[in-house]
Amino acid sequence: MDRKKYHIGFILNVKLGNATRFRILKKYVERDNEVSCIWAPIDYFPDESGTARFLMKLPSFVRWRAIVLWQAMPVMSSIQKLDAVMVHQFEPSVVLSLLRAIKRQPLLVNSSDDTPLVPGREHPMYANELGRTAWLQALRFRLDVWRARRADLTIPMSTWAARILVEDCGVTKESVHPLHVGVDLEEWPIQPPRPLENVTRRLLFVGGDFARKGGKLLLDVHQAQFADEVELHIVSKNFKPLFYRNVFVYSDIDSSDPRLRRLYRDCDIFVLPTLSDLSSWVCLEAMASCRPIISTDISGIADIVKNNENGIVVKMGSASELSKAISELLSNPRRSIEMGRRGREMVEEKFNAEINVARIISIIKESIDNKIPARVAASL
Repeated sequence: MDRKKYHIGFILNVKLGNATRFRILKKYVERDNEVSCIWAPIDYFPDESGTARFLMKLPSFVRWRAIVLWQAMPVMSSIQKLDAVMVHQFEPSVVLSLLRAIKRQPLLVNSSDDTPLVPGREHPMYANELGRTAWLQALRFRLDVWRARRADLTIPMSTWAARILVEDCGVTKESVHPLHVGVDLEEWPIQPPRPLENVTRRLLFVGGDFARKGGKLLLDVHQAQFADEVELHIVSKNFKPLFYRNVFVYSDIDSSDPRLRRLYRDCDIFVLPTLSDLSSWVCLEAMASCRPIISTDISGIADIVKNNENGIVVKMGSASELSKAISELLSNPRRSIEMGRRGREMVEEKFNAEINVARIISIIKESIDNKIPARVAASL
C-alpha cells in the first residue's frame, strides 16, 4: 500500500540541457519520503515496439506530436491517481489544460521557461519558431497564453520568463514562482584557480548548437586576436573542426561526462556569447567550478551572470565587446579568480539544487494542500 502523502507526475523534455534538469529533479525529488513519483521523460526517440514503429510511419507534421503524447503515457494513464503533474512539453500540456477545464484534479504545474512569443518583446527565437508562418505563430501564441492561464502553478527558471507571463500573458502573480532547479553541487566540487604564471591560458566554450550559442563569433575573435598565445577549447556536437590555430574540439562529450568537469577545471575563462538562450546550465556549471563568465545579457542569463561580479556581460553579436572582455580578464588573472570565487558563492546561495528542488516541491505540496478541503467537500 502506498502510504506517501503526495503523488506527482513529471512530463519533462530531456533534450540537451533539459537532460540535466531532469536528472537533478529526479535525484532530489525521490529523496523526499512524502512524495511518490511517476516519470515520463520526452526524448523523441521511441523504442522498438510495434506502437513505436507505427508512429514513425505517420506524416512528419503529426509524427513527433504523437510520439510526445505516447512517451507521456506513463503519467497520462495514471492521471486519476495523481495530485499534481509537472509538465514541460506543449502537447501533453494542451491535453492537461483541457482536463483542467472539466475537473480540478490533478493540479497542473507549468515548468517551461519558453514563454509565449509576445509581440514586441525580445525572445530567444529557435529555428522551428522562426520557420512558422504568421498565422501559425498567432495561433500558437493564443494557445500558449491559454495554457499559461490554465496552470495552477508556473515555476519558470528565470525572472525574465516570470515577468513576461505576469505582465504580458495575464497569469496571476501569485501562481508564478521563478526558481531555477540549480546545480547539483554533489557533482561539482570547488576547483582551485589555475596558476598565475608559466601556463598557457585557456578559454572554454560549451554549446550543443554551435552557431546559436555564439560559437562562431568566439572562434572568429579568437583566431583574429588570441590564437597565438591562448587556447580555445570547444565542446559541441555540431561543430565540424577544420584547421584552426590553438583550437581543440570535443564532439563526443555530454553533460554527464567527467571530461567536461575537467575542462571547466582546466580553463581560465568560460565564454558563451550566446545569441539565443533561455537559462544557461553551462554558465552555472562554470560558476560552480569557480571560473569567471563572459556572456550576453539576454533572457534568463541576466539572472545568472552579473556584470563585474562573477563575469562580464557583452552586447549580443558584438565582436569588439567580446574581444575587450577576453583581453580584460586575461590581463588581470587575479580579477578573474575573484570573479570565479564570487560565482561559486552565487551558486551556493541561489542555485544549489538540493535546496532549490526542495523549494519547488514545497511549493507544489502547499498548492496541493490548499486544494484538499475543496476535494474532500466534493467527495461528500
